[in-house]
Amino acid sequence: MPEVYLGLAGESSFGISANVLYQFNDVRTGKLINPYIGLGLGFFKLGDTDFGTNFIVGTEIDVLDGKVFVDYSSHNMFDINQFSVGYRFTF
Repeated sequence: MPEVYLGLAGESSFGISANVLYQFNDVRTGKLINPYIGLGLGFFKLGDTDFGTNFIVGTEIDVLDGKVFVDYSSHNMFDINQFSVGYRFTF
């Protein structure tokens, strides 16, 4: 799963990453809620420019023809932390 982000608060930052997610399809949360975890590698700039790892944990919920997701991502061994909420759709 590719990821690109831009931070605008205070010192500007950006990142480009490639992540692999594992969905826990066997968790008995019903068909609507799908928890997942992920790992990845990326290139980040927050002050200095670094190459590092990503850790992701989250869930997605079926809504209409897509999915609403909520996740926590840690980039560069917990130097950059973010919470994300969004909508995934297929086209």
